[in-house]
Amino acid sequence: MDILAQRELGLKLAQQRGADTLQSVISDRNSDYSAIFAAAARDLKPGALIEAVLAGPPEWAFYALTNLPNLDADERAALVAKAATDPFTAANTLRGVRGIEAHSDALTQAAGNFAATQGTISGFYLNNKGSYNCEFTMYWVDNGKAQPQTGSKSDKWVWSSKLMVGQDEKKACTDFALTDSPLKEGDTVWIYLWVQAGQDIESPLRFTYSSAVAEYACFTSSGCTQSDSLALDKVASPPS
Repeated sequence: MDILAQRELGLKLAQQRGADTLQSVISDRNSDYSAIFAAAARDLKPGALIEAVLAGPPEWAFYALTNLPNLDADERAALVAKAATDPFTAANTLRGVRGIEAHSDALTQAAGNFAATQGTISGFYLNNKGSYNCEFTMYWVDNGKAQPQTGSKSDKWVWSSKLMVGQDEKKACTDFALTDSPLKEGDTVWIYLWVQAGQDIESPLRFTYSSAVAEYACFTSSGCTQSDSLALDKVASPPS
């Protein structure tokens, strides 16, 4: 379900529940998932909020798990089960939500190929064909810990240049390493795309980092701010 359709459904569900403040936040095209879930937590009773999330696409379950604190075991299990109905969302949940170890086997099975590494690389390449400006960075896991460090500010991370439509850039994995966020051979790495005035995209596709290979994960971004997308083209040597 694209972003516009999600907003329309969210507005319908908020209207049904008399959540006026939430409707205002959803209607604001600049509101991201974190802002919407913060408003929903204030405007809806916990049971009604989870009920609304489960009435939506699987993606909502992932964002509920990452944005709603103090979920009880039953609520968490219901949201994980919803996330597991879509392989892409299952992979994001498996990699991006803490405290769900009891559900890891089910999520891994649901994620299928998305849960496996897509190859060994030494960097990322992005060709922006979207009608927006964007930048990309890298997330990774080092010694069992997600990097960059949880709680660190994104303006302190390493990003690509701001890419307009038709522009491209390649960056080695080592370019993204920080003093307090180390990168080592064999770490799991993946790409994160920031879209100006659009929805950020964290790819569910994982790769293994090695400085000994020449291959990069080559991606293309496309669409518009209201419906942006990110796709893997190939694992190969990047354009010179």
